[in-house]
Amino acid sequence: MAQRIRRLKIDPSALVYTRTIYFDTIENYCRGTKMTRDELESQLGSDGFTVLRGDSPPLVLYNANAPVCRRAFTLAHEVGHICLGHRDDNPENEAQANLFAANLLMPRILLFELKRRYGHISAGYICRVFTASRQAAELQMRQTADEFSALERELLRAYAGLLSSPGEPELGF
Repeated sequence: MAQRIRRLKIDPSALVYTRTIYFDTIENYCRGTKMTRDELESQLGSDGFTVLRGDSPPLVLYNANAPVCRRAFTLAHEVGHICLGHRDDNPENEAQANLFAANLLMPRILLFELKRRYGHISAGYICRVFTASRQAAELQMRQTADEFSALERELLRAYAGLLSSPGEPELGF
């Protein structure tokens, strides 16, 4: 499954998944269903959410007016709920979806490699290099402080050759 990732800034709606996931804006969904945005948000929230209907592929709806970094995290968070098989929004599922989103947008092994190459990196730096809000960057920085597993160390060796040295790192193929 080729992802065609060429930059560290990930758009979760452009990735290839093992199952079909549709993405649309809350605004388009409201136009199509004749619901008002207020009606929809009162039922489901304002940043984004997933609509599950029987055997149909999940539909992730998002706020097109949200800042890019917020929108990316919302999409990644909703994809996390889908991939993890969540059916409700209890606190444990929300924490798991947040962790999934942080790792999708800012893989720990890449942060570790950036730290190794450039020394201390700040949350602001992570925000600029990845599609991340400060809150998401800080969450991932806390996670990166933990020890790596054997698989992560193996992946780190594979990723090490993908980061360019000068300026803002990008993945290269």
